Amino acid sequence: VGALLFALALALMTWRTTIGGLNAWQSQSGTMMIGFPEWIIYCAMVPPMALCVAIGLSQALRGLGNGADQ
Repeated sequence: VGALLFALALALMTWRTTIGGLNAWQSQSGTMMIGFPEWIIYCAMVPPMALCVAIGLSQALRGLGNGADQ
């Protein structure tokens, strides 16, 4: 259950980060000090978050064993 809740929470965060990145790209916003485009940072954050969702779903569907293996 914990892995499923983790995956669902991170899926929501991944979706929201993707929307934020699209908004940053559309508005061409940049960092305050050097003007570096913010959408590049969002592009670097979304794939690892999506991978964490996939790992969480995999663990939730497979389970982590019955405890006898540990």
